[in-house]
Amino acid sequence: MRPWTALVAVTALTLIAPSCSTSESAVTTSAPGVSTTSVPTTLVTTTALVTTMAPTSVPGTTLPGTSVPVTSVPVTSVPVTSVPGTTTTIACEFTGATTARRDSFPERMTSMVGVDIRTGAHSCYERIVIELADSTIPTAGGMPGWWVRYADGPITLGQTDDQFVEVLGDATLLVSMNAWMPSMDGEGWVGSTDIFPTNVTHVLELRQIDNWEGQNTWAVGIDTERPFRVFTLASPTRLVVDVRI
Repeated sequence: MRPWTALVAVTALTLIAPSCSTSESAVTTSAPGVSTTSVPTTLVTTTALVTTMAPTSVPGTTLPGTSVPVTSVPVTSVPVTSVPGTTTTIACEFTGATTARRDSFPERMTSMVGVDIRTGAHSCYERIVIELADSTIPTAGGMPGWWVRYADGPITLGQTDDQFVEVLGDATLLVSMNAWMPSMDGEGWVGSTDIFPTNVTHVLELRQIDNWEGQNTWAVGIDTERPFRVFTLASPTRLVVDVRI
C-alpha cells in the first residue's frame, strides 16, 4: 500500500468513528465573546478477548442459571464412642411362679434312674438339671412322675420325722421323682449327696434327702424364695428346674 493511501484510510476511520459512538455526544463549551468550535469527542471502544478457563469438574449440584457447579460438602461420619462402665439391660422373658408343680407323682413309675445332677447360670435364671437313663429295672421306660415345691417347714431326712437337716439359704425347693438315684443295684448316680455348686450365685446347695422305694428327693437351698418353672427335655431325658434371679 502507498503512503497516501494509508493516510486516507486512517482519515476515513476517524470520520466514521463519531457516527458509531452510542455512549457520548459532541461537547460544546460557550464563553461570552468567544467563538468556539465544537470538537467531537470520540469514545473509543476497545474489545478485549477474555479467555475463560474451564472450571474443574467437582462432584456436586449445579445451581439453576449458572454453569458453575456448587461443590458439595461431604457429611462427616462421627463414630459413637461407648462410655466405659455402662451396660445394656436385656429384657428377661420368664414365666414362673412360687406355687408347686406336679406331673403324675407318685403314680407313674418307670425303669429310669437318675445318673447326674448339675447346675448352670443364665442371664435371668439359674438352672438345676437331673439327667436320667434307662436301667435294668423291669418296668416301662419314659419320664417318671415328678413334684417340685417349696418346703413349708423343717427339712427331714428320708422317711423320718425326727432327723432334720440344715440347707443353706432362706428358701428350700424340694425336687422329687419316681426314680432311684442310684438304684439298689448301684445303677445311676455315684456322686456326692451334698453339693455346693460354684457356677451359680443364688442356688447355694443341693442336698439329697431321700432315695428309697423307687423315689428320690433333692433339697435345693436358695438365697430367697424365687419364682421357678419346670419342664422336661429328651435325648437325654432330663428334668429341668429354672429359678428366676
